Amino acid sequence: MGTNAISSDAYRPALFYWALATAVAVFPLIALGGLVTSLRAGMVDPQSVRVPWYMFTLAWQDTAEAHGVGYLIEHGHRQLGWIVGLMTIVLTLWVVLVSQRRWVKVLAVCALLGVSFQGVLGILRVELNRAGWGLELAMVHGITGQLVFTAVAMLSLVLSRSWIVAEPQEAEGGQRFRKMCRLTWMLVAVQLVLGVWLRQLGSGSGYWLLIVHAVLALAIVSHAVMLVVRTRRAGLRDLRALGQPALWLLLLVVGQIFLGTAGWWFGAGEGALDYRQVTVERAGLTTAHVGIGALVLVTITALTLRSYRHLYVNAAAGQPSLATASGVV
Repeated sequence: MGTNAISSDAYRPALFYWALATAVAVFPLIALGGLVTSLRAGMVDPQSVRVPWYMFTLAWQDTAEAHGVGYLIEHGHRQLGWIVGLMTIVLTLWVVLVSQRRWVKVLAVCALLGVSFQGVLGILRVELNRAGWGLELAMVHGITGQLVFTAVAMLSLVLSRSWIVAEPQEAEGGQRFRKMCRLTWMLVAVQLVLGVWLRQLGSGSGYWLLIVHAVLALAIVSHAVMLVVRTRRAGLRDLRALGQPALWLLLLVVGQIFLGTAGWWFGAGEGALDYRQVTVERAGLTTAHVGIGALVLVTITALTLRSYRHLYVNAAAGQPSLATASGVV
């Protein structure tokens, strides 16, 4: 699929803004899920399924006094899950009906399947907790939640005006930049798994996991710096579509290191089985760490996709052209 494929799918502002609103709605869903874990409130209600409007049937102040604020936060998480699910259904149907790009339709369906899978995981996490599978399912739930957020966010990206009307530019070092983006993405993905592991199981079995997590964080920072430097070179300097997300990636990763360090200083890193009293500082820092981590994954994914959409790599130099990287227009 070449650059002419752009004309086959017009920019639709209403569809883009709905996709963007859906992606924005997923972020607080992840943040609330992180806060539930921080407060160890995942099992405050042993009944896994409630009616979608359950939150609105509660007297919030009385419920908080009777069951604790964690009960309201857990059900706020579930309530928002219902809302995100409905928004994703509308988004997917809309994309399937109007988009001319088959791969965008596939992405929309995958996003819907991912959101649905997350809901099922949330139910199973509660239902199978007594069988001893609650913690493991919570780990999977934490990992796939960020992947689903990324999928929905990327759907809004490829439906945006900047993506559809972009004219790929040939740039020296474009192929190396793509490779650096892919490698950084893989490092962030591994870091996500390690972070969820620490979040749920802690470092009680040994500090090697915490050390690997810290070393990998430094590696990601170094890669983010290199990406920013590359976008400032002559070949890529004028491509704001690459320079801006690269800079945001660096800022987010640096912020992650500060949050992670502060969280460790206040006693985080012991996992969901840590039965010490929850403090506001520890809960706030660890939840923020989860949220910023999700934004890091979204940002590096967007940067990687944009490196294929906005860069034309000359095939005559033995490198793949835009046409061989089909499916990104």
